[in-house]
Amino acid sequence: MNTIVIEDYSADKLPEDIRARVGDSQTVKLIIAPYPRHPIGNEARYQRLLSDMATWTLDDSGRDSVERVRALRDEWDD
Repeated sequence: MNTIVIEDYSADKLPEDIRARVGDSQTVKLIIAPYPRHPIGNEARYQRLLSDMATWTLDDSGRDSVERVRALRDEWDD
């Protein structure tokens, strides 16, 4: 669905609850845009991600990562 924009729309044609928010305006700019929908199953994917993350383990200091980066760096020095 595309966004629809109507310039100088008569405020009298608006529903009363919206007209009350507009105040004394005679005309308004009316923009109708689709509301984004979340994909079906989004909650299930999120819960699966959380359960996967619960099984992840991290080292306590990050030394392994530093050693791997240093080894890669040193390969280029040779």
